[in-house]
Amino acid sequence: MTFNIIFDRSWRKAVCIGRTGGDVDGQKHQDGQRMPVDAPATVGRNARGIADIVQSGRSVVIFGPPGYGKSQLLGSVTTILRTDGGDPVEIAATALSHTVPFGSISNGSNLRLALALGGTEPVTATRLLKYARDHGQCERPVISVDDAHLLDAQTMDCLYLLAAGGEVVLLVASDLLATGLTTETDSITVRLVDELWVKGCADRVDMEALTPAESSALVTHFAPTGQFERGARALLHARSGGSRMLLRELTAEVMRQQQPPDDQELVSFSRFPPSRRILDVVSHQLRGLTPHQFAVLALIGRLDGISYSHATLLCRPVALRDLLRRGFLHRLPAGLLHAPTMFSDGALADCEPDLLRNMTAQIVDLLLLDRTHGGVTTPAESLVIADSWTTSVALRPEVLDAVPAETVADILLVAARRSRTRGLTDQSLLLAGLARQLEPALSSMIEYSRALAGDGRPAAARAELVDAEQYLRTPADGALLLRWLRELATFGVMTGADFAKLRARAAGWFVGDPIMVGELAFIGLTETVQNRQWAIAAARGERLARTADYDTVTRIHAACLTGLSLAHQGRPADALRLVDLATSLNERDRVPRASDVYSAEGLALEIFHTGAAIRCLTGSDRTVALGEVNEWIASAIQMGDLGSLALLGFVGGELDRPAGNGSAQPNRWQPWLQCLRASSLARLGLMAAASAARRSSADRFDLGFLLSSGTDSAQLLAVYLYETAGNRSPVIRSWLIEILVQLGQPAGHVTRLLAERDGETDARDASISSAPVATAHVGGTPVTGAAVSDAPVGTTSVSHVGSSIPNGAATQPASVPTDSGERAESFVAFAGAYLLTGREKEITILAERGLTNRQIATALYVSVRTVESHLYQARVKTGQSPRAGRAPLAVLIPEDSSTDLNDEITDSVA
Repeated sequence: MTFNIIFDRSWRKAVCIGRTGGDVDGQKHQDGQRMPVDAPATVGRNARGIADIVQSGRSVVIFGPPGYGKSQLLGSVTTILRTDGGDPVEIAATALSHTVPFGSISNGSNLRLALALGGTEPVTATRLLKYARDHGQCERPVISVDDAHLLDAQTMDCLYLLAAGGEVVLLVASDLLATGLTTETDSITVRLVDELWVKGCADRVDMEALTPAESSALVTHFAPTGQFERGARALLHARSGGSRMLLRELTAEVMRQQQPPDDQELVSFSRFPPSRRILDVVSHQLRGLTPHQFAVLALIGRLDGISYSHATLLCRPVALRDLLRRGFLHRLPAGLLHAPTMFSDGALADCEPDLLRNMTAQIVDLLLLDRTHGGVTTPAESLVIADSWTTSVALRPEVLDAVPAETVADILLVAARRSRTRGLTDQSLLLAGLARQLEPALSSMIEYSRALAGDGRPAAARAELVDAEQYLRTPADGALLLRWLRELATFGVMTGADFAKLRARAAGWFVGDPIMVGELAFIGLTETVQNRQWAIAAARGERLARTADYDTVTRIHAACLTGLSLAHQGRPADALRLVDLATSLNERDRVPRASDVYSAEGLALEIFHTGAAIRCLTGSDRTVALGEVNEWIASAIQMGDLGSLALLGFVGGELDRPAGNGSAQPNRWQPWLQCLRASSLARLGLMAAASAARRSSADRFDLGFLLSSGTDSAQLLAVYLYETAGNRSPVIRSWLIEILVQLGQPAGHVTRLLAERDGETDARDASISSAPVATAHVGGTPVTGAAVSDAPVGTTSVSHVGSSIPNGAATQPASVPTDSGERAESFVAFAGAYLLTGREKEITILAERGLTNRQIATALYVSVRTVESHLYQARVKTGQSPRAGRAPLAVLIPEDSSTDLNDEITDSVA
């Protein structure tokens, strides 16, 4: 009779077929009533079901890649068996003893077993069986073996004979073994472990990669004090590649570097680079790979996926299947092979450069050949091709001899856009500049202008477009140029003169053409919305969106803007109807716009932002939007678009909030809508260009310092600038909020900033209702920024910052100096101390006592480098010179805090 176990994904169910004792219901104990309190958490792993199989007399072999939690699952099953009255014999194999006969029994990790079977008498299967029966007090004892692939051949032979003869029940955990023989395993052991389940002596259980839901549950288990938002959980899952061990270490890394806030609000995703500990964990999981496997894993990661046929041309099929078996490659629904980010980065660090260079040349030739036969080159593939073509700051001489200049320029443009979305500003400038030199055209000129704006040089970006009219060939070119000019102009507050100037420049382009007529009409619609004329804007916008002769992108932007105008009028049904219209328009002619900056995918994200804002603004049902936000988060992670990911997590948090009557307080959502605009610009690689709206010397100093500061200083100054943004445009405030989100500021803190700003907005609303207000955009469509402040700079008070300082520390108002440098310095000295972490305060107090860095490190059990880092951060936060001598304690730490901390750390230092 054949015995099989059928498992669904991650074997959450186990159903035994063909057994004489009845079926085993793997969900029998899912209520957890029989689970012992001290059993390790096995999220997504049915330990109770495996324990039932073992108790029924069947052996079980658990297979899984390194780091997938086999040992943890084995320990959980063993704990359950002991709770139910059993006492399994435990054997832990090691790589050091697999060449020694019965070394797995006599090694130090199995001391009780070694003492019982030691002596002059040789170890035999009979003696092992007698010991197991005496130990378990039963006729058929259970023997648990961890890392069975590392057993020596003699021990494995004894265990196999006992299990095949029905004398014992084996509970075995083993790695998925490499295809070729290695020095860490014995060939006989490998064969016998496989024969256990091949010949029906045991049931096989395969541990698959964690699902997103399982990863989310494990993150909660690993960090019970942190409440991670959707984007953070999805990013942790993607980086872990489904590995339990790597997920645990990544979660711990985030919690170490990004402490949970006191109010337990959501923790945003982290941009911190992986530590040496994480890299060591990845290297541990990648051990045993061949040089070719390292290279192909690194290359597939850079390509964001590759077809199986192309992969077999780079690597032997048997080695490729081994990567799939061991979880280092995943199959996507589209049939592509995908390498998780951490695994591909780890392989890239350890692979041989010459081998990787040769493989890259092979895949570049294949991709170019596919392109000549009508194939589509993805942005990731274009970036790999462009990297292989460039050396230093120029193209390789042989490239233009083999590939037409037009093709080279097209690939360089797509690669430049890919670089911008991934934050590679310098590379984007290089590739866009090379494309512009090869093929001077409107597309390359606009792309180079975008790269300049993304590098924080908006003036140079505008200067690049001075002679752009000479490259206009079609009305679509005119619409594209005018659209980018409008994007570049809306970083500041556009006055009526600015709108008139923009219309005057484009008035002579393709006069009478419907596409240009529509684009000029959209500029008028933007001005109407800025003047808060909602009824007029709704009527004009819907007419513009429904005119078939206008450009598709223009109609989509008009539909989104009209929907927001209708939402301001309290007409949610009509507003969502316009969102549906934008969606249907976006589904048309997707292929021609696939590589354009206004691609169907990018516009779909902007439409989603608009729909989410409308639902929150009007209090409509958010079920659909909540379902879509997870898909967009997954897409942003796959594309490496961390700018969009940061805001999607924030949007998800807003959608999760209980729905209320948002129309009663419409200004509550204005800052968020402005923040959506900033996110759209970030997706286009233009976040740094928001500094173009700086209108005073104070702005130039503050924002310049913000851009060049570290994470802690940037968070500190961004909060201050937002709180005192009385004379700045809504776009600047939205940009500052985006900076806070990207720096890891919890969504709850950002929401608090928005709520505090609402109070000022409501008080000023009547005074500015009849005046034009600043315009922000959601994905290219303008949104009113109702929180424009007309208060003079000199009246700003530092007391505004008190609400963002923990424990309400700021209670005494103080006037801000008119000089920007003094203003920033006084704020840092006043508020920075309250932003020190507990460790920074502790180390600062010890330094004030006269202890050297080495003495502090010894007292606190940390490294000297850690002490130096904390002191540096404390000095920066409190406005001291980073390399200065010890500052007075009263400057670095408030008196009440220093007194408490002195009491807390006296014992540890003593």
